[in-house]
Amino acid sequence: MTPAKKGRTGDKGTALSNRDIAARLDLVEASVQDLRAETGEGPSTDEQLVADGLFKLQEAADFLSIGLTTLYTLVNDGEMRTIKIGNIRRIPKRALVRYASKKLSP
Repeated sequence: MTPAKKGRTGDKGTALSNRDIAARLDLVEASVQDLRAETGEGPSTDEQLVADGLFKLQEAADFLSIGLTTLYTLVNDGEMRTIKIGNIRRIPKRALVRYASKKLSP
């Protein structure tokens, strides 16, 4: 009999890194805040979207581990919400988290 692994494990029994745990907590927090906004218990969805901060486009691409061209395609196709302040375009962190969470495999 092999000894049990200590620490938290993922869906397949593999150990999760602190970064993976933090990312999952961010997704849960975003979902809870979305539910609160839908039920009128918290700030509006648009306020929530920008509450966690804004990323430059290159930072957003790095966050998702995709190329800048791919990010521009997502923005142009309407799959990624952005904010335009003057001539500057920013992407809310929460929009990145939502997009990534939609792409998680079951």
